[in-house]
Amino acid sequence: MEDYYYKYIDGTMSGIGNNAVFLVAVDTTFPNEDGFTKAKSEFMTLHPWGMISIVTIVVSLLGWIVTLVYLTLAAGRNNKDDKIHLNWIDHIKTEFFFLIFIVFSVLILVLSFSAASYEWDIPGMLVVVGVISFIYDGVFQIFYTSVIRRMKAGVFWEYSFTNWVYVSTLRVLGTWKASVRVIVTFVFNALLFLFLAYQFFTRRHLLGGILLALQIIIIGIMYLRDVVQKQEIMKGIRQITEGDLSYKTPLEHLHSDSRKLAEAVNSIGDSLHLVVEENTKNERMKADLITNVSHDIKTPLTSILNYVNLMKMEKPESERMQNYLNVLEEKSQRLRQLTEDLVEASRISSGNITLQMTRINFVELIYQTAGEFNEKFEAKDLTTITKLPKESVVIMADGRRIWRVVENLYNNVAKYAMAHTRVYVTMETSEQKVIFSIKNISEQPLHGSAAELTERFARGDESRTTEGSGLGLSIAQNLTTIMGGTFEVTLDGDLFSVTITFPLA
Repeated sequence: MEDYYYKYIDGTMSGIGNNAVFLVAVDTTFPNEDGFTKAKSEFMTLHPWGMISIVTIVVSLLGWIVTLVYLTLAAGRNNKDDKIHLNWIDHIKTEFFFLIFIVFSVLILVLSFSAASYEWDIPGMLVVVGVISFIYDGVFQIFYTSVIRRMKAGVFWEYSFTNWVYVSTLRVLGTWKASVRVIVTFVFNALLFLFLAYQFFTRRHLLGGILLALQIIIIGIMYLRDVVQKQEIMKGIRQITEGDLSYKTPLEHLHSDSRKLAEAVNSIGDSLHLVVEENTKNERMKADLITNVSHDIKTPLTSILNYVNLMKMEKPESERMQNYLNVLEEKSQRLRQLTEDLVEASRISSGNITLQMTRINFVELIYQTAGEFNEKFEAKDLTTITKLPKESVVIMADGRRIWRVVENLYNNVAKYAMAHTRVYVTMETSEQKVIFSIKNISEQPLHGSAAELTERFARGDESRTTEGSGLGLSIAQNLTTIMGGTFEVTLDGDLFSVTITFPLA
């Protein structure tokens, strides 16, 4: 105040001279009322409320923040369900909604400057500022909660005018061929790039440079999005290829052709899943049917065999009756073997089988099996050429099941090999595995592929005059597989060869 006062005093006294006296007197009773008196009166009235006002402002600000957080969490939700509910205001196009809020903010700013140009007393100023703040805060919270609801519902981009233009453009382009769409999109982007580059680099327009950078960013984002979408689709294809038929490629972030392709992949997975379920159900029904029927056949078949034995013990005098009993016994034994094969095949296919894995001398097992079939081979004049290791070859396998595998292979040779031919049995070992093979010349012409011969009820004798059931190779293959080995059938004209491989113990 002194600086302000004496500054003007110096200016006033400069024209009077040096020998002058300036007197100042103050009436301490202050008889006159002026601006200072009024200011002092207002100060004395409002000063006690200063600290209360500061505390109120801080508390109000904290309450505003808490309210804003609560509205952020509660926006779009109610007590009935967990879904996000939108209001009518949320359906306004996003860009237009932002534009309305920006225009309103500008109007509030203009109104604030206009109000500030007037002289207000303290209460009037508080009322004006409070009303403007209240109106702007109410509009802000309406705008803010609408944006939050859109983001929670995932429609912020979907309800935008830009997205509408984008989707409409894609729909128009979708009616064109893919090659035409690519050409049109490339030409449009190329022309736009050249135009913006000319505006920025030649005419030095800053807006052209900003739009050029924006175009490059948008093209990069679209390319990156397309790559990400293709990766999602490839992930779905890999999952289905690996057997996860229930996997679904997410469609939320896919668009245009990528979305259609993902929907097609999901449909393929659903179709395959239904087919697999139906086939599994049919196989289970077949297995159950075979098991139940085989079980029902066993009881009367056992009775038939018992009565045949009783009749043979009576030693009928008629030779013809004795022959009848022999034939009946032979056919009954064949029916029993078929029943056991059916039950075994059913258990293997359904996985209802328990393995007792032990160390097996594979060479010794082959020699034992060959000895048991020696009589059958001699009956057909089959010469066995055997080449087996002299030392023991040990594998891990179920003793009863591995014997069944080898027995089925030898039995197959005994039934279907051409008489007066050679049978080659070989075994080779490497550092980690043993390879066993058995080869013979088929008596009947072999039709179809090697894979067909390992199917259930497949037989080399199409006339079905031999006693085979068509299950031997199928059982041998499945047992080999579940014990950790591999089973391979190869055909070379009438040369039939089976090779099985097991890891060394």
